[in-house]
Amino acid sequence: MSKPAPKVYWVLQNNQVTPGFVEFLKLTKKRTKEVSFEVKIPERDKDALKLSRDLHPATFKVVAHRSEGSIENFIRKRDAIGQAEYSEGLFLWRALLADHLGSDVIIEVSLQMPEDPRVRCVILQIPSPLGSHGDEEYIYYAWTLWARKRGIPVIGYEFLPMDIRWTLAPSLLDGIITTSERSHAHLSARYGEMPSQIWLLPRYEACSFSPASPLFWREDLGIAYNYLVKYKIPMERTILYIPHYVMMVYEYQAIMKKLTRIGDRLHIMLGTGKSQARGTHTHSEIIEKVYQKELNHFASYSFHDLNSIWDIPMADGLVAASTCYQSCISSALGIPTIIYDDAVPAGANGCQKTVNSLSDLMVEIQRLVDSHAKVTGLKDVISEILAWK
Repeated sequence: MSKPAPKVYWVLQNNQVTPGFVEFLKLTKKRTKEVSFEVKIPERDKDALKLSRDLHPATFKVVAHRSEGSIENFIRKRDAIGQAEYSEGLFLWRALLADHLGSDVIIEVSLQMPEDPRVRCVILQIPSPLGSHGDEEYIYYAWTLWARKRGIPVIGYEFLPMDIRWTLAPSLLDGIITTSERSHAHLSARYGEMPSQIWLLPRYEACSFSPASPLFWREDLGIAYNYLVKYKIPMERTILYIPHYVMMVYEYQAIMKKLTRIGDRLHIMLGTGKSQARGTHTHSEIIEKVYQKELNHFASYSFHDLNSIWDIPMADGLVAASTCYQSCISSALGIPTIIYDDAVPAGANGCQKTVNSLSDLMVEIQRLVDSHAKVTGLKDVISEILAWK
C-alpha cells in the first residue's frame, strides 16, 4: 500500500480571494501532485466559498468568545505573552498598559474541524492593518496558535505589502513568502524579529499574489510553467528575452559577445519572425549562423515568435538594441527592460533603462542575475517546508 501524501492546508477568507488567485492555486495543485492540497475556508465566508468552488474547499467553524473585565484581561494577556519584548527592550506586556486596558479586550477565537494527522503545513495570508478586516486577523492568530500547538509549520504569504512598520503578524510565523524585493529586504533586515526563512517568489508567480493582478499575468501563468518544463530550465538560471531584428545584426552581436562572460548562468530567449527571413534562410537559421560562437557559451537558448507577447513574462529581463514593440510590452508589464544604444542619451523611464556603453549594460545584467538568485518558486518552497524535521 502506498504511503498517503502529506497534506497542506491553504487558508482563505472572504477578503483574500480573486479569480486570478483561484487560477493560480488550481495550477499549483496540478504541479505539486506529491502533496495533497486542501483549501480551508470559514463556513460563514460565503463569498470566498463561491469564488473558490473550483478548488473544492473544505470548511471550518470559527468560535469567538469575548471576555469582560479590564484587569483580568490584562493579567491574562500578560501571562500569555510572557517576557517577549521589542528590539528596543520594551516588554510587550507593558505596551498593553497604554493600549488595551478597556473592557472587552480579550477576544478568544478557536477553530473547530476534524483532526488530520497528515497535515504537514498551514499556509495563509498575512494580515495588514491597512487593508485587512478585523475578523481576518482573529482567524489568522487562531490558525498560528492551532498549528503551533500541533507542531505544524505555519507559513504566511504577502498579498498586501509587507514593507510597512507593523511586523507583529509576520513575526509569529515559521516562514514568510514575499512577492517583492522591497518586502523581502525589509523583513530580512529585521534580524531576530522575523523567521529565519523568508522566500521571494519569481515575478510570474508573485503577480498572482495581488488584489490587482492584471488579466495578462493570469492568462500567461500556465504558459510560463509549461515553458520551464519544455526547455528544462533550472530555477537557478536567469532568463533574458532578446527581440532580434536582422537589420541590427551587428548591434546584437556586440550584445551577445558581452553576455557570454556570464553565459553559463543564462538562458536566452530569442525573438524571431517570418518577416526577418533573408533569401532561403529563416530568421533562426541566420541567428545560429551569425552567432554560432556566442550561442555556444550560453547554458541554453530557444526561439520564440516576435509577434507573440505571451512568452515575454517568463524572462527576468528584456535586452534590446533599440526601443521596439517588445520592449514597450515588457516595460508596461513591470519587467526590467534594458536598451543598449550608443546613439541615444542614457536614461530611465519606468521599468525601461537605456544605456549607451557595454560596461553599463553588464552592470544592469548583473543586477538581474543577482535579483534572480534570491527567488524560489512556490513548488520548491513547499518541498523545503515538507523536508523540515
